[in-house]
Amino acid sequence: MLTEKQADEYRSALDYLWRIRNHLHFLGQRKSDQISFDLQRQIATTFGYKDGRSGSAIEQFMQDYYQHAAHVEHLSSGLIMEATQRDKVQKSIFGFFVRRNLEYGFNVGRGELSCSDEEIFQKNPALMMKAFELSQKHGVKLNLKLKSLIRESLPLVNDKVRRSRPMNESFMNILRHPKDVGKTLRKMHHLHVLNAFIPEFKNIFCKVQFDLYHIYTVDIHSLFAVEEMGKLWSGEYAEAYPFLTDVANNIEKRGLMLLAILFHDIGKGRGNDHSSRGASMIPTIARRLGLNREDRRRLQFLVQHHLQMAHISQRRDLHDMKLISQFAELMGMSENLRMLYLLTFADLKAVGPDVWSEWKGQLLQELYEKTFDVLEKKDFYQEIRSEKARNRKRKVREALLGDYPERRINRAINSLSSRYLMSYRSRQIIPHLRLALSRGKKPLAMQVEHQANAGYTELTLATIDSPGLFSLIALPGCWPVIQSIFWEPRFIRVKPVRFWTCCR
Repeated sequence: MLTEKQADEYRSALDYLWRIRNHLHFLGQRKSDQISFDLQRQIATTFGYKDGRSGSAIEQFMQDYYQHAAHVEHLSSGLIMEATQRDKVQKSIFGFFVRRNLEYGFNVGRGELSCSDEEIFQKNPALMMKAFELSQKHGVKLNLKLKSLIRESLPLVNDKVRRSRPMNESFMNILRHPKDVGKTLRKMHHLHVLNAFIPEFKNIFCKVQFDLYHIYTVDIHSLFAVEEMGKLWSGEYAEAYPFLTDVANNIEKRGLMLLAILFHDIGKGRGNDHSSRGASMIPTIARRLGLNREDRRRLQFLVQHHLQMAHISQRRDLHDMKLISQFAELMGMSENLRMLYLLTFADLKAVGPDVWSEWKGQLLQELYEKTFDVLEKKDFYQEIRSEKARNRKRKVREALLGDYPERRINRAINSLSSRYLMSYRSRQIIPHLRLALSRGKKPLAMQVEHQANAGYTELTLATIDSPGLFSLIALPGCWPVIQSIFWEPRFIRVKPVRFWTCCR
């Protein structure tokens, strides 16, 4: 049931754990199986660990302990699973026919992903990542045999394989998938695939921080933080944290957001000032992943400054507008601010059950809102040439082509301000432009939508601008205006046009 190599590894790991347990009993002069803070220090000294660049003697000792314990757990769970599943036989012939064949020789049956070709990863190591992608996509587990094949094939993941397009595309597809991202990453972590695919992640594997604040190892904390972000996107936190949920749903590059969370503490395996050390590692990682220049810079920015919002919100005067302006200058773009805000939330929530509080949440939200206001007043001037703005213009242009002359579409899109482009997504901009372009030479174009379930009516107007126009529209009808969503006086070059959505 165990290979000779696995048996040797198991005995070595178990011997290490027995040495620790025996020393605990010796120090306490009784049965004691808990490694308290005081005992950690004594055992680390006895075992010959010394403070160094990779951490204190205690942290090095505890990292070795967790690595050995994880190895024993992996081998033990594999043995238990194999023993309990060995005698399971498919009793119904129907079960054979429900097996579905997938691409690259993978197939799904009985809620498990499997592969009949035992040399599949020898032929193409990049398919290891495809296995996790398919497992996530179809909502099934990896079967025991496939897990063993993956573990045995990890030495094949060299730099060429890491940089290959198929492997990176599968990894990014996993991060962009709407469900089970955290669960899938934990599977990859358990089988050491994350360590093989991202060698820098080895530095934080089972990495312990010797304090009362951090209760999880760095790698597990990072995976928990990814799961916290997933809860915002899934709507699990919609009632508890509605503002954060709304900000999260405005993130367009979810894969990049999760990369920032996964890598935010990656510098902790390299000594002090982990933010700067981690940021210095990002360009290499990002190039391997095939990220474009703008995404590389943003990812590095987020790792470098991932402690800033927590520090400023909890230790500085948020009524100091000079401070807010300086922070807005550091952020530069609203997308940086959004992502850093969400990263800070996920980081704090994943540290421990009592670290996040409503007070900290209110301070973070205040800093976010004040900073966003400063960026908005500057008309988001740094974002007009960003990839986000270009993508929104492209999507809007593609949606309108064929319905209106291309020249009119381009003129309308090019006259949009960066403030408007950054405030609304393409799916909101498209109906606005349709309404404006359909107005033609008429003084007014109007669209009315009755939102029966929500209990209000939405009125959108496109008309020629004039002094006091908003009050003329809102007051005579006694409209309680909830939101003026769009005012764009430069929308059409010949005559200024304004848009509003009013609700009652």
